[in-house]
Amino acid sequence: MAKKVVKKGAIKALSSEKTKSDPISSPIVRREKDVNKDIIQDWVPYFENSNNIYPNDLAKRARRASMHSAILQKKVTFTCGKDFIYKVDGEVTAFEDLDQNLQDFIKEVNNEGDSLRDLFKMLATNYIYIGNTYLQIAKSGDETGLFSEDATKVRIGKNKENAYISSYWTDIKNSSHPDSKYNIVSVPLFQGDYETAAKNYIIHLKRKYLGFDYYGLPDYVSALDWIDIEYRIPKFNIDKFDNAFMPSALVSQYGEPPDGLTPQQYVDKIKENLTGEGNNSKVSVQLLDSPEQKADIYEFSQERDGEFGDLNELAKKAITAAHRISPTLAGLETAGRLGQDNKVKEEYDKFMNEVCIPDFQEPLLRLLNKTINKIVGFENLEIGILNLPPVNNSEKVDLNAVLTINEGRNLLGYDPLEVGGDEIINNNSVENIDEDVDSMEEDTNEETE
Repeated sequence: MAKKVVKKGAIKALSSEKTKSDPISSPIVRREKDVNKDIIQDWVPYFENSNNIYPNDLAKRARRASMHSAILQKKVTFTCGKDFIYKVDGEVTAFEDLDQNLQDFIKEVNNEGDSLRDLFKMLATNYIYIGNTYLQIAKSGDETGLFSEDATKVRIGKNKENAYISSYWTDIKNSSHPDSKYNIVSVPLFQGDYETAAKNYIIHLKRKYLGFDYYGLPDYVSALDWIDIEYRIPKFNIDKFDNAFMPSALVSQYGEPPDGLTPQQYVDKIKENLTGEGNNSKVSVQLLDSPEQKADIYEFSQERDGEFGDLNELAKKAITAAHRISPTLAGLETAGRLGQDNKVKEEYDKFMNEVCIPDFQEPLLRLLNKTINKIVGFENLEIGILNLPPVNNSEKVDLNAVLTINEGRNLLGYDPLEVGGDEIINNNSVENIDEDVDSMEEDTNEETE
């Protein structure tokens, strides 16, 4: 049997583990593709010089960048508020006093068991995360179902008459004729006429930006690079831990491997013993037959403490600025700010009245109310939002004892009163009136006696 010949100078074994990456496309959005020149598909891809997976990458960023994700969830929570307010023919009505058919509809708006609140939250999540939200109408006989379509799965047709839905855009990318296994469903887009609309169709609500005709953009779009940096800094440090702070070390081993091991197995064994969790600062001991078998180790020095600290702070500032939220509301500690509840309330009010209400809550409520009135058929119903109170020590305070009537009406979304609105709520409550009457009766009895 011929003996295997190893060429002189050949590398017997190499251990270099490929890092599993989670790549995303460049966040730069130059413009939409020219429908007349650039697009051969039936749908309009996201965006020029992209792989048509822009909304999927937005969702991925929301999953992996912690502060960015927390701010998005706060926006959804503040936009959806504490509960719905119901008005029937302009009069505020408790849920229990609504028509039974209306109660049943609010409890379950589709055959998947979603309530009207569930639907509103899903619409808000897509609108805030992606800058686009899609309300799907499905009619069957006298029944009308309302669904929120995942914005990452929808592409708009070139003629703006259809929406194309698929769960496989990350595989399809820019292909104009995808494999049949990548299912794409075409659904009509609402054209503005409720009378002629199909039984099943989609209403598209987008956050409009100059220069973009087909898709909306999220309000934080200017901070996408910083959001990537927020993720990559801790990811870099985790990689350093996984490599025992030796990602730039070269180990050269000479001689033959121990009996029973191939060169590759021996090299992998050394790497396994020196890297990974629990191996930091571990000592490796060699017992050799001759000096020629010693290992040469070349380590490239690198800063290890406090790397990218300043860059991390810059990323946080840029992300909060793009989201238009204060550092305190975003959850960042600010020196000298602890206990300043008045300041927190001011920041909350500013964030609600300048961001959440006008940019998210109002357009979503208009969509919801038009759908309920024009499509479902409850023409006398109007839905409003009971907003959450500021995040401070308000739970320790009897709000009725410190708020005026008009302040309370403002929290509930009602118009102020022209007369009597400046009085404290408690001064006009039934309980206080009863207490005053009892007190007057006692005083009268004492005077009589």
